Amino acid sequence: MQMSTNKASLSRRFGLAVLCAFFASGAAGLVHEIAWSRLLRLVMGNTTFTITTVLCAFMGGLALGSYLGGRIIDRRNDPLRVFAILECTIAVYCLILPLLIDIAEPLYRIVYQSYQQTQTTFYVLSLIRFAICGVLLLIPATFMGATLPVLSRFFVQSSDRVGLSVGTLYAINTFGAVLGVAMTGFVLIPALGVTKTIYLACTLNALVGIIGYWLHRQTLSWAKKTHATQTPASTTQVDPPDFTSRYGRHALTVLLIGYGISGFAALAYEVAWSRILSMMIGSSVYAFSMMLTAFILGLALGSMIFARFVDRLKDPMFMLAIIEVGIGLSALAVVPVFGELPFWVTHMLSRIGDSFWLRQWSQFGLVIGIMLVPTILMGAAFPLASRIMIQSSSTVGRSIGSLYGCNTLGSILGTFLAGFVLIPSLGLQDTILLAVTANVMVGCGFIYVALTLKTGTRAALSSVMAISIVSIIIMMPNWNLVHLTMGPFISARRLSPEEAQSRAKLEELMTVDEVLYHKEGINTTVTVKKYHDSKDTVLLVNGKPDASAQGDLTNQILAAQIPMLLHPDPKDALVIGLASGITLGSAGQHPLETLDCVEISQAVVEASHFFDEYNHNILADERTRLMVADGRNHMALTEKKYDVIISEPSNPWIAGIASLFTREFFQTCHDRLNDNGVVCIWLAIYNIDAPAYRSVIRTFQSVFPHVTFWNTLRSDYLIVGFKGEHLPQLDYRALMKRMNNEHIAHDLKRAGIRSLPDLLAKNVMGPAMARQFAGNAPLHTDDNSLLEFSAPRASLAGETALLNQIRKHRHLDLSYLVETPATSASMQPLNPPSISQIKSLAEKRFSATTSFYRATEYLNKGRQDEYIAELGKVAQLDPLNEDLVALLAPIRVQGFSHIKEGRSDEAATLFQRLLKINPNDPETLFGMGIIHKMNHDLKSAEKTFVKLTRIAPTRPRVHVELSKIYRRQGHLERQHHHLDLAASLVPQTATAHYEHALLLANFDQHEQAANWYRSSIELKANYAPAHYNLGEFLLAGERHDEALHHYQIAMATASNPLPSTSKVAFILSSHPDESKRDLPQALSLAQSACQQTNYQNPYFLDTLSIVYLRLRQFEDAVETIQKAITYIESDPDPKIMEHLQRRLQLYRTFQTQ
Repeated sequence: MQMSTNKASLSRRFGLAVLCAFFASGAAGLVHEIAWSRLLRLVMGNTTFTITTVLCAFMGGLALGSYLGGRIIDRRNDPLRVFAILECTIAVYCLILPLLIDIAEPLYRIVYQSYQQTQTTFYVLSLIRFAICGVLLLIPATFMGATLPVLSRFFVQSSDRVGLSVGTLYAINTFGAVLGVAMTGFVLIPALGVTKTIYLACTLNALVGIIGYWLHRQTLSWAKKTHATQTPASTTQVDPPDFTSRYGRHALTVLLIGYGISGFAALAYEVAWSRILSMMIGSSVYAFSMMLTAFILGLALGSMIFARFVDRLKDPMFMLAIIEVGIGLSALAVVPVFGELPFWVTHMLSRIGDSFWLRQWSQFGLVIGIMLVPTILMGAAFPLASRIMIQSSSTVGRSIGSLYGCNTLGSILGTFLAGFVLIPSLGLQDTILLAVTANVMVGCGFIYVALTLKTGTRAALSSVMAISIVSIIIMMPNWNLVHLTMGPFISARRLSPEEAQSRAKLEELMTVDEVLYHKEGINTTVTVKKYHDSKDTVLLVNGKPDASAQGDLTNQILAAQIPMLLHPDPKDALVIGLASGITLGSAGQHPLETLDCVEISQAVVEASHFFDEYNHNILADERTRLMVADGRNHMALTEKKYDVIISEPSNPWIAGIASLFTREFFQTCHDRLNDNGVVCIWLAIYNIDAPAYRSVIRTFQSVFPHVTFWNTLRSDYLIVGFKGEHLPQLDYRALMKRMNNEHIAHDLKRAGIRSLPDLLAKNVMGPAMARQFAGNAPLHTDDNSLLEFSAPRASLAGETALLNQIRKHRHLDLSYLVETPATSASMQPLNPPSISQIKSLAEKRFSATTSFYRATEYLNKGRQDEYIAELGKVAQLDPLNEDLVALLAPIRVQGFSHIKEGRSDEAATLFQRLLKINPNDPETLFGMGIIHKMNHDLKSAEKTFVKLTRIAPTRPRVHVELSKIYRRQGHLERQHHHLDLAASLVPQTATAHYEHALLLANFDQHEQAANWYRSSIELKANYAPAHYNLGEFLLAGERHDEALHHYQIAMATASNPLPSTSKVAFILSSHPDESKRDLPQALSLAQSACQQTNYQNPYFLDTLSIVYLRLRQFEDAVETIQKAITYIESDPDPKIMEHLQRRLQLYRTFQTQ
């Protein structure tokens, strides 16, 4: 008895030790997979092809390893020894794998240079590289895949514990994978770098191998002592009959095929879900780590939970059928959730604030909420399928190997087809629905081979499920693309809390957006939107704005013009990143011989055509050669050299983008430049902190010592480096001559550059000051990946600290600008300025910018006097500064606020100070005209508005004000003249007509205002504000039927229908024609409006009281009007209060009758 107890105790200890080793093995496996992805993207590029290569090689190796390992282990009786050998082999191979990848790079270069002539060959090239890298990764993955059937052979002891043993083993290994993913993405690579992380994983594999071999030796020793012939975990040989399944060969074939299809669906879900979630929470390395962690965690939990009772099932095939249908149904239930997710995520993130870790945990909770139920059911399928598949103790390894291999092959197919075929052709939503259909069909197939149902029942049940699911899928509404691409991870920070946390306000903000283009491409989801509020056209990639036609125009132009002009005679140029194509188009304004562009996404190429009017239709230029490939990869493998290289990637917090800011990339740029070549790197100061930014500057300067730093927009900067031993000397007259080129001058004018001093003033640091700014910041390398992991953390911090550091180091260095005798003798421009004059003007522009920055700081601190003083300096140093009008805006706004509050003297003081800075500012002059009119100084008001008609003759509001003055003066002819002018100047848009109507209404021109409301409706039939205000006008004129019509349209179309609802209720209860009254409907509408405002809106309560009065419910009427009076008292309006008090007296009169 004691021996039996000791035997059981020892068996449990051995089993626990093996499970711990397998847990560590799973963790190491995922560490290797992530490290391989990072190594291969440096060779193959940061593309879907690279990710697919790693996944397919990894899962292909798992499938091959499980298949071969299962067959081999069934012929042996030393599973722990084999497991140890596998782990040690993995450790050794993975240790030398980085070296093997480097050794293969010359082969990639030969292939690339041979196949880069046409775009078609990009896919051929990818397949060749896929084969080379796939072979390298297949070997260790095969060893990893063999471990599961090998240890299954060790653990399966009896027929009544098959599901428990295999399910637990699979779950423990998968839990290890969860730890591996989380630790690698959040801890190991950020702390150790890629190389040391690989060393750590290899060490872990080696330790697992050593422990496995020690356990093998211990089992042999224990067996000798107890005269046993088997390992503790297998105790006694189980006769094959005990494992005999009631399922025949046909059922097992259906199982293998169905489980393979289930693997296809699982990876299709993962790819599609990740693409959608990246549009919600961003595409950082942390976001992808948490998505993968959540997915694998669900698999582990499902296997662990179901392994506990699967062996007690009489018909596991029927349960497996239910599980497969459950996977499909739970995934289907998530589809409409994705349509609502943009609102939920915006609301959630706006409440969280700027805490990085709180945001990560919240986003992880969101991802878990989306994935948990489907992935738990996916994980539950494995122990069920294993229980069905294992027929004999002698074929445990083969059975598990075949089952796992089929599922993994399906997963490979799902990864490949989802990324390269289904999503680009069907879209994300239909890809998910196709996977749902696959799961349900597999479930129906399993029902047909289940044992507990009769044939008729099987057919009926399968048919009902199939028809139901297909019907639901057909009726499933499509996602709203405007909502889906709103970018909650950005919107939550840009919008006010009130806007971000209100569904109605978010919808209202987005209703004016128009989707011009949307494509779910191979690499990214690309959208082009027209924002009607700003009139801007914006290119979004995965929901993040990457380029625009107006807001980013200056930066996109100067990103090309500055490096092109800093090179004395560029002939060959390369632009990395197409986006809107504006930078490429600006480069094309120079007399280049060749202009190459590398863009990673074909969808972006298609989207760029919506910017053709801004990018000079550059893709049609015969000098342009577009390559759809990874920019860094092209640079590393091409033979071609360039005079100018412009790298304009997305923000470095996005996974993979930081590789375009490493020392290795900058060195590649250096190697691809001709002598005296110029390289330009765009790097904004938002979503990055000062240490990371300084790291990039220092890293760049370690390769290009002669660096200059340029500011294009407030938050956009260019790092420009030169290849050569010295900073190049540029002749200022030659530079002026090039800038005077018709095409270049026109392009620079779009960016606000009117002259050479304007351009030179954009230079904010030279080499010495840049070196001082960078200090001793760490170098950013491919291995340490500092930027990729620090930028997402800093993306929530403001840019003020970094901006202040840059401003402290601002210094205009014009040492590179010279006057050469040869050039001055050969060039004879008309009245050329001297070089000293050019430098003096540039220094004034530079000082004006410095004053602008100081003014901004004063404004933020509320120091108005200093703010206005600095604006005066800006106007003095740079009178033509185009930003001056915008700089005056905050003071103008304050002045108009004073006017509304009746403080016209204070407003006049502010406006007079602003007019000293800019005497012809239209908005300030308009404010002064209003003040003169308020003070009854009609002569001064007329003089001011007449001046405005000369400065801003196309502003309707100016003419309306003049017409009002002439009306008061009795000049009716002039009044009508200016009213007619105002009407002729109104743009032909619904919004403009509506705003003009409001203007007329404010001047008591109600009949004319009504006509403008009508014309607004003609331009936009369902324009709710116009319908509502027209209804107000008609109701005031007692034209109840017409008013009701317009109120009802407003109620049906407005983002906030409650005011219209209340008005409809009023007319339905009080229509002069009693036959047209509808008191029940009026009561329902009035109560609805009050309920949705918590009975706190006095105007809605007033309407409800009228309805109660008509229904002769006098007590309710009195109670309701008393509530209205209570809420009016908190913000009293004498006229409204008097109206409500009279109504209360009237109701009480009725109440006492």
